[in-house]
Amino acid sequence: MRSQLVWTLVLAAAARLAAADSPFLVGVLESMPRADAGESKRPRVRVVFRHAAAGWEAFPYDCPTVECLTSLPAKYPPRVTWTVSLAGLTLGTITARTPADFGAYASIGLQTIVGRGVVPTVGKPAIEYAGFLDEPRYRPLLTTYGRRRPLRSSAGWKEGVPDPDDLNRVWPIFRQRIPRIDNCELATDTGEAGVAARPVWRTPKKWELEIPLAWVARNGDALLKVIVREEIFKECDGPRTLPSQLWLLRRSNGQIRTLPDQLEVDRAELAVPLEFDDMLRDGHDEMLFMIAGYNRGGYVLYYDGFRKFVKYMWQYR
Repeated sequence: MRSQLVWTLVLAAAARLAAADSPFLVGVLESMPRADAGESKRPRVRVVFRHAAAGWEAFPYDCPTVECLTSLPAKYPPRVTWTVSLAGLTLGTITARTPADFGAYASIGLQTIVGRGVVPTVGKPAIEYAGFLDEPRYRPLLTTYGRRRPLRSSAGWKEGVPDPDDLNRVWPIFRQRIPRIDNCELATDTGEAGVAARPVWRTPKKWELEIPLAWVARNGDALLKVIVREEIFKECDGPRTLPSQLWLLRRSNGQIRTLPDQLEVDRAELAVPLEFDDMLRDGHDEMLFMIAGYNRGGYVLYYDGFRKFVKYMWQYR
């Protein structure tokens, strides 16, 4: 009996070590609003990040040729049973498998859900989650595999109202990081020789800014979306070429900094935060952000006090 107990304890310890060494996977459950002819519109899971001994990293997504759509799936887990959650609350489990061929650039990382059980959804389809396709989608939901389910952030992040003085605080940083915006007041052709055309850009003005969205933590920290108001670009013809928004983290002590890697993302912007969670259950929060832009979609995971990040992106065509 004693030897059996010892053996049971040894097996349990080995299982815990194996679980600790195995990667922690992060995916996103996505609704499929606009399927091609003959393609299923059933939701799918996009495999995006993993955490292993080396830390956080993104699954490979760079696919410059059609041939890599066939070779890339081998670098993804073949089959995963995911836990679907929102703000630390488990919504269900689903099993999904990686196809032999992703088939299209927009399908990179997408797994097909196995079985015909109920797939969790939250709320109604909304344009907020549409991205480039410009068609309402259900809120993308966090899926995880390995260890235990993530814990809801202890900071108590929730959508709130910015401080009235926040615009004054963020203006110097916005002006420094975005010194130029698109100029929609294009010059007319007068036919006069030597008359220079107006530049297609100009400097922004403080009164043109607004903070349409804010997420506020229990301790007074705030995540602020600062934009040039849309009406400023009402005369623009075609897509804009210069950045016109920043997400900033304003600490309760007044310190302000931008979230990293915003202006370096090609033709894409941070759209909306999806999760504030302690994903690794280590007392430190991660933040999952949806990004979207012209012919672009993706996610960014911020960690280490939201100072570091990993990014996953795809194009639609």
